[in-house]
Amino acid sequence: EDPYTAFLEPKAWSAMREENAGHFVGIGAQLDSRKTREGYQLIRKPMPGAPAEQAGLKAGDLIISVNGKSTKGMDVDDVVGMIRGKEGTFVRISVRRKGTPAPIAVSIQRQMVAYPNITSSMRGEFGYIALDQFSDSSDANLAQAMAELSRKGAKGFILDLRENPGGLLDAAQAVASRFLKPGDAVVLVQERGRPREIYEATQTRGFRPRVPVVVLVNSGSASA
Repeated sequence: EDPYTAFLEPKAWSAMREENAGHFVGIGAQLDSRKTREGYQLIRKPMPGAPAEQAGLKAGDLIISVNGKSTKGMDVDDVVGMIRGKEGTFVRISVRRKGTPAPIAVSIQRQMVAYPNITSSMRGEFGYIALDQFSDSSDANLAQAMAELSRKGAKGFILDLRENPGGLLDAAQAVASRFLKPGDAVVLVQERGRPREIYEATQTRGFRPRVPVVVLVNSGSASA
């Protein structure tokens, strides 16, 4: 009864590995990790230019069925597993949208989608960076985004980790190393039957911030 541990079937494990690599075959829609009060999965945001956005799906849509099967009460990993599939094939998705009385049904062709785990922009004098998850490309993308915002005159950074569910441990270590001195402790790992291991900040290449940094988190920020 550990709420922070889950067993992944091979299909779900494969999907997670794809996502951590920064690309996957699907429709390109980020789902909320928590079910709504009605028991359905909510689309947090379609990725720009991805098949979901092109098909007209919007943030806030509730996925009520996939290929005719109701998603009520299903976990997000199971819903994602139903949506993903072989590149070039189609998936039928029905959603419920606020202000629209009847469900909306769309047929979407699955495509290879690059996961944009970093979005950035200037907010006044400050550089805003949203990191959606810790994947293989997170550290390099973060360094590039901070460097670009610094060139635009950023006097500080806002690192937005809201709704970030976590990801790869080594990616989290690499990201943390950009804000810590080499040798500083990042995390302590205790595995059953093994001695405690401290993961330390490492030497990093590329941009390191030397201005104030604010980190945003919420109840959807977890793990890494």
